[in-house]
Amino acid sequence: MTDNIDILHRNLFITILLMALCSCGGRRPVSPDDSKATVTRFDLDVFRYPDMDSAARNAFRDSYARVLPVLLMDTAVSDSAVNAYANSRAVKVFTPDIMSRYDSHDSVEKVLGAIMAAKHRLMPELQWPRMYGIVSPYNQSIIMTDSIMLIGLNHYLGADYEGYGYFDSYLRHIKTARHMPYHIVEAVLAGSHPFIPDEKQTALSRMLYEGALLKSIEMIMPGFNLADALGYDSAQLDLIKSHEADIWNTLIAKRLLFSTVATVADRLVNPAPYTSIIGPEVPGRAGRYIGYRIVDSYLRHNDVTGPQDILSSDFYNSRNTLVKSEYSPR
Repeated sequence: MTDNIDILHRNLFITILLMALCSCGGRRPVSPDDSKATVTRFDLDVFRYPDMDSAARNAFRDSYARVLPVLLMDTAVSDSAVNAYANSRAVKVFTPDIMSRYDSHDSVEKVLGAIMAAKHRLMPELQWPRMYGIVSPYNQSIIMTDSIMLIGLNHYLGADYEGYGYFDSYLRHIKTARHMPYHIVEAVLAGSHPFIPDEKQTALSRMLYEGALLKSIEMIMPGFNLADALGYDSAQLDLIKSHEADIWNTLIAKRLLFSTVATVADRLVNPAPYTSIIGPEVPGRAGRYIGYRIVDSYLRHNDVTGPQDILSSDFYNSRNTLVKSEYSPR
């Protein structure tokens, strides 16, 4: 059944990515490797599950044997469990909205090709998971295992979507098609290169790791936009840029850089309406921005071949990284 998903279903997701990514120049042929960057539309198939006969239902469960245990989590995979999910409020409400918001038939092959070409060139060993579009009943927009990625398309219906009214504004802001590719690429990179702290984990090491993730995304994503990658609007990015030196000086004055308290690092890099540990006027994840700036400076002053170098624990756990970066904001 998966192999026979109709053209409309595929083009619905193509439209999402087309809106999210910018043009990458002239059209080029899509290689066999590029074609692996496709998304199987589980969400539209399961929407029809209640109307299937028993044979079709069995075929559906066989076809999505890798997806269902991950999606249903602790619930055993059975006809009744899948049917309950297919009849859930989330599926019933979000699926029509996904279909109505993304209904054109434009091609995104050249954009997918550019992303995969950069990935093949810079990180040839990186294994891209098979991707499935789903309606996620959870807060996570991306759910990953070693081999598959579930993308909650209901988390990308637009900041003005009425169903997001209960989310804080800083979370609503990133629930757009434009932000989806950043979340996809980051999930793949973080899954293949997770943060590995040393025995004396510092806030700086976590900041450098987060900065390395952002810089790696920039290396392989066409049309990279730092504000979108950070979850900022343009005004927030301008603000944090203009106060970069002040933020850096505050990190030093409060002795936060080399703090080994895990919550300090979390407050510096985790999503939040503002970075309270620095100041209420500072956008959230300020530590992530500073980490990106340090890594960017390091790359300009040192011979580094690609993402695999800066995503190494030897890089972000070393205090020499800061020294060698020659980072000095003014």
